[in-house]
Formats: sequence, structure tokens, C-alpha cells
Amino acid sequence: MSNVCITGAGSGIGKATAFALAKQGHTVFAPTETQTQAEALEQESKDQNLELVIWKLDVTNSEDRETLRDKEIEVMIHNAGIAYTGSLVDVPVSKIRENFEVNLFAIWEINQIILPQMLSRDTGRIIAISSIAGRIPLPFFASYGMTKFALSAGMYDLYKELKTIHSQVSVSVVEPGAYHTGFNQRMVTSRREYIEPDSPFYSEMEQGIIKDLKQFDFIEERKLDSIVDAIVRAATVKNPRFRYSRPYLQAWGVQLLRVLGV
Repeated sequence: MSNVCITGAGSGIGKATAFALAKQGHTVFAPTETQTQAEALEQESKDQNLELVIWKLDVTNSEDRETLRDKEIEVMIHNAGIAYTGSLVDVPVSKIRENFEVNLFAIWEINQIILPQMLSRDTGRIIAISSIAGRIPLPFFASYGMTKFALSAGMYDLYKELKTIHSQVSVSVVEPGAYHTGFNQRMVTSRREYIEPDSPFYSEMEQGIIKDLKQFDFIEERKLDSIVDAIVRAATVKNPRFRYSRPYLQAWGVQLLRVLGV
């Protein structure tokens, strides 16, 4: 059994994975972005007779990140993430920067806290939850997709760097497609926050939101079992792969589009 930490454990895929790992007997550190989420997760875990180590950890807060330093983390799962979408003409750079702060830079801040410990022990696992959206450009999703492109590239570089020193620390990315957690709906409707009437995309905004919401409603996987299984595999199997993509049908579809140069 291992000491596993998964950020963003307060909801969705993070919570489901934390519970799955706890049921297997692992010691699960399950920090959440807010204290309110932490309290709710504490109650829900008690209701399921599960023991998790829960506290408030905003990954963009340096003091919060430091709380990881005194924990002997053997498996680090970077799950916390946010998404703002819309035309790159309209999305404020501050929102793009916030996407990068949470989805990319905070991960490397945490890696630089925990990796030295893993390297000194010559064992450990770093797993980042990227996205299928980080493999193929999608119009109006770039401010989110760019972070996942960069995250997957950075994780692969780290994977290669550790190989050069024959480290036993493994590196993996898990790429979820569309799952029904509410995340995609919040991502799409975020466009309303900052588009102005003089935008060339303004007249198309509502139609675009309706279209994307209908598309997600059609393609979203309703159960989280497949993506939770992929994360658990990356965290526990003897020889983890670098990349896991789920659900399979969506992953194959993206791969086909890449081959076709779409």
C-alpha cells in the first residue's frame, strides 16, 4: 500500500479516485481547494466508512503548497484544474493566465517540492490529469486546451529527463475525454462572463454555447468508472505506461482526427 496524494479531491473525478484508492487500502491525502469542500468531503468519506487525510489546499497558494513538504508522498496525482473558454479574441489574458497558473505552473511548483524526496528514495510516481483536449485543437477551447498541450509536453520531458539518470520514479499522464461531472458545462458557459457586444463573435455566442452543450450532452460518458480505473492503474500497476486515455471510443476518435490532420 502507498501514500497517495490527489489534488482537487473535492468533486468529480478527483473525489471518485480518492474513494477508489482508499477502498483499496492506500493512505489517501485528499486536499480540496476550499475549506467548505474539505468539510463536505470529510462527511461523505465518514458516511462511506473511509479514512482520508483531508485539508484545504489551493494549488496556486504557496503557503498551501508547503503543507505537502512534510508528507511522505509516494504517488502524486495532479488532478486540480479549471477551465475558461471562448474566442481568443475575447478571453481576457488574465483568465488565460489563471488557466495556466492552476493547470500547469502549480503542478511544477508542487513537483519541485516532492520530486527531490522521491529522487532521494529512488521511488515514486508523478501522475498528471491532462485531457484529450490537449491532443487536438478545438475552436473556442484554446485557453484551456493550451494548458493541457503544455502539461502533456512537460510531463513527457520530465519522463525523458528521469530516464537519463536511470531514476525509478515513474511519470504518467491520464487524458480524460468528456465525462458527466458538470465541469464541461461550466467551461462552456464561462464564455458569457467576458464577451462584449462589439466582439465579432458576440452574435454567435449563444448559438455556440447551445451547440457545445448539446454536443457534450451527447458524447459525455455518464459513469466515471473507466477514467477512475485508468488513474488507479497509473498509480498502482508495476510498470505504468506514460499515457492513459479514456474513454476508449473518444480517445480513438481523437487519434483518428490527428492522423487525418484535422
